[in-house]
Amino acid sequence: LFNIGMTRHYTNAHEEAIEWLQRCIAQCREGETILRKAYAMLAASYRYLGNLNEALETCEAGLRACPGDPELLFRLGQILMETDRLVEAV
Repeated sequence: LFNIGMTRHYTNAHEEAIEWLQRCIAQCREGETILRKAYAMLAASYRYLGNLNEALETCEAGLRACPGDPELLFRLGQILMETDRLVEAV
């Protein structure tokens, strides 16, 4: 599921990537190594489609599942900057 979602993401088929990555996250168990990456890629696909609220919610959910993940924190900062929430982005 993850590899299909990743392939769709990197070929700019973001709507399809979202479906596959959501399925991947739903199937992952706590602590699986791909979970953090699936959340980050899902947030990025939402962002590329201009769905910043969904991207933000995905980052927050990812950080609840994978606290302190650097990539999720980076993506969260990007989205907060793009939504003029600069103080929170820092």
